[in-house]
Amino acid sequence: MRLPRPVRTVAVLVAAIACLLPAAGCGGGKSKKAGGLTIKQRIARAKAEKTPENQARELVKVARLRFKSQDRSGALQTLGEAKQLVPDGGEPSVCGPRFVEIATLFAEMGEKPPAKESIGKARTVADAIEDPVAKAALLADIAAVQGSKTAGLGDPASARRTIEEARAVVEEKVDERFKAKALAAVATGCLAAGLVTEAGELVEQLEASARKLDEARPKVDALVAAANVRTRRKETDAAATLIDEAATEAKAIESSESRAYALVSVALAASTAGDRKTALSLVTLAEKSAMKVGDADAQKNAMEKVLATQAEIEKKK
Repeated sequence: MRLPRPVRTVAVLVAAIACLLPAAGCGGGKSKKAGGLTIKQRIARAKAEKTPENQARELVKVARLRFKSQDRSGALQTLGEAKQLVPDGGEPSVCGPRFVEIATLFAEMGEKPPAKESIGKARTVADAIEDPVAKAALLADIAAVQGSKTAGLGDPASARRTIEEARAVVEEKVDERFKAKALAAVATGCLAAGLVTEAGELVEQLEASARKLDEARPKVDALVAAANVRTRRKETDAAATLIDEAATEAKAIESSESRAYALVSVALAASTAGDRKTALSLVTLAEKSAMKVGDADAQKNAMEKVLATQAEIEKKK
């Protein structure tokens, strides 16, 4: 017998939340299971990754779980291990993001000295990245950590200098075909760093670049980034127009999986803009798209993202 849709949604949501519950516990690996694995097992699985960079990536995830579970000492121990694994002379496009992830969690934990050291390593790595889009994106992520007062170093001056470098890379080196993607990353970094004025200076250029794109998913991402900037600047009508454009593009994406994630992105932008009705409507469409994903694992991941987004939007009343 087919269950009514609200009942099906609740059932799937309960199952997804059960899979997402963080591991709890203290050091020594005697932690409660989360998703069928203890902290000790998660650490072992992380260390079984083939490269040090990937080991570090997975250990950062474990450290975050430990921190959320009130295991601060365990989180610091695991995060310190992750930091030691990232080679200073490794592949820049891989090592840079790892250092940023490590710095971000250190900063969230209030550990500013190791956060500052890790972000300094990321900044050094950025100079060695040849791909200008990747370089601009990494610089934007670095600026976000430098500038954020709540989850970063609270250093807007350094963030502003890094953003200026990122903008220069975009202007001087990024091909027009990829400019919207790079500008979206820089604008998002500005917002995360609290540099709303700088984000506003980029937004018109970002919108123009976005509307030139033929490929739907990058276009959606760029329009959403522009909408978020407009929202933060309290430019309500402009934000609403961008969200409508992004929603239209997202609905037209052929791939069910890509369409689901794109609709989630637009839904979050609508929620941030205060349009809860539109946000929930887009989440409903995202759920329908996620259910059509053929691969079982990909479908599960998409549904978890959709339902987590729905829960987030529902909380904003």
